[in-house]
Amino acid sequence: MDRLFVYGTLQYPELLEHLLGRVPPHRAARLEGYARYTVRGADYPGIIPEEGARTDGLILSGIQTREWERLDQYEDDLYERRCVTPTLEDGGRITAFAYIIPDHNRHALSRQPWQKRQSKPRTTHG
Repeated sequence: MDRLFVYGTLQYPELLEHLLGRVPPHRAARLEGYARYTVRGADYPGIIPEEGARTDGLILSGIQTREWERLDQYEDDLYERRCVTPTLEDGGRITAFAYIIPDHNRHALSRQPWQKRQSKPRTTHG
């Protein structure tokens, strides 16, 4: 699979350009049943399964093997890459990967919802 649902700092073209050397083709999507919260002491989010929640984001397409390696390294051990089924703007559903906070790292999340900022993000988490 070559698709990734992004919901946080990976939505910023500047960060994708820095990380991957390009901005992959993308389109708006939402992921039902997942809530987005700010990571404690950080300015980026994580998502967790939560009944009734919804997270807006983008589907990035055409992710290549070397790019998955860079993305996995960028997201580090805080996240797990899992298969999800977001909904596109036209109502269609698509299978993609997403970086999700696993249960054993749930303590790293605050209960503060994360909002996308207009300013350019830092190029690293730390």
